[in-house]
Amino acid sequence: CSSDAEVAGTLSAKAGAAALTTGGCDAAAFAAIDKIVDWIVADRRDGDVVLVMSHGASGGIWAKLLVALEAAA
Repeated sequence: CSSDAEVAGTLSAKAGAAALTTGGCDAAAFAAIDKIVDWIVADRRDGDVVLVMSHGASGGIWAKLLVALEAAA
């Protein structure tokens, strides 16, 4: 995964994910919280680090992610 990925113009989730993917990173953009949780849980591996940043409750992603990860363990 390259940290040299650049996004020109206005940043959007899709543009950011595309730039990261081009740099070899595993990245995606979703419109629904449940899709984000499903993607993280489906592709997780031991040692992975997940960073979730938001400006608020973000549809309860914290609780949904913890419940889904515990259920998948």
